[in-house]
Amino acid sequence: METKERDNTELERMSQRLDYLTGAKGIACLIVSFNHFIVFWPANKPFPITFLINGTYMLFLFYFLSAFLFGLDFFERGSMARLEKAALMRAFRLILPVFFACLFVWLLMKLHAYDGYDQMMAVTLSSRKESDTLNYYTQYSLWQVLKTSVSSVLGSGTTRFMFPLWMLPIMTYGYVISVFVSLCIDKLKPLFAMIAIAVGVYFIKNYTYDMFLGGVLIAYFFVRQRKWFEWKWISILGILAGIVALWIGNTILPGSNIKFGYEPFHAMGAFCMGVALLTVKPLQKILSLKPMVYLGEISFAIYLLHDPLQITVGTYVFNWIYDCTNRIAYSTLAAFLVSYVTIFAVASLFHNYIEKLCKKISNKLYLVITI
Repeated sequence: METKERDNTELERMSQRLDYLTGAKGIACLIVSFNHFIVFWPANKPFPITFLINGTYMLFLFYFLSAFLFGLDFFERGSMARLEKAALMRAFRLILPVFFACLFVWLLMKLHAYDGYDQMMAVTLSSRKESDTLNYYTQYSLWQVLKTSVSSVLGSGTTRFMFPLWMLPIMTYGYVISVFVSLCIDKLKPLFAMIAIAVGVYFIKNYTYDMFLGGVLIAYFFVRQRKWFEWKWISILGILAGIVALWIGNTILPGSNIKFGYEPFHAMGAFCMGVALLTVKPLQKILSLKPMVYLGEISFAIYLLHDPLQITVGTYVFNWIYDCTNRIAYSTLAAFLVSYVTIFAVASLFHNYIEKLCKKISNKLYLVITI
């Protein structure tokens, strides 16, 4: 009887929402947005804290956390019926917010809100890859808004309205990988499943998708071998893993001249950061603070909207201050403060009204489809 009660208590504790992971996703999203803001930084001056602009590194962590959270839910309460429902709901809950975000950008284009972008770029001499792929002056139709919303989520990467859309197909394919790996682990013996995953890693040879494999595998051990994460020395291991993760994030950027390229190091660093998040209690307490958790809750809205708001609001403020002072430093600081106040405000509104509305619509669509 005591054993059963203890198992039930353990299950309830595992089933509780891991707020610190929500907070971690919010921080990761914020650093990705900082990486895009670097276009306002003078090209001839290195940024002082590399970790804060290493957006690609944070995407690896985001992939790992997304797979981990999926695996956590599956191994605690998984069933085929629940899995089918989750797949349908996930598609609706991504496509609808992306549609409204693209519609927002379409309106900005109609209002010529991007007109000052080239002027700012001429001052800072900064550039980023996506600046060549986006045409802010193209007159797109509403049909293209809808088409982009669906195709970007279901697997056709595009930067037609905003550069962050390129990541959504990766999340879709990663979700499929997470489902497949979770089913393998659930149906096979863990040893055979780990062998299958190792073979998959070898043949996929894509460090991005390997993060989904790793996230699901860690979720399995987190649920089925919880005692490993409660070992008295595990926090020391987590701290060491966190130090390695911070060192990699502050040292290795895309384009770094290193053997094997940056991707294997970013994958290893993201995995180490994931271990630190799951084992270091003080870090969990910080990330579980209400502002951190709320940042995580609005992280998808921040991800979708930070780019257009930086390039419209931020650019307008930058050009205005620069015309008055002829100082890049003042202009960059003002653009940063105003654009991020705007980003947080708009993302909060988007989350509270658009995302929640989309969730209700998704629930109704699911009921209609499954009748």
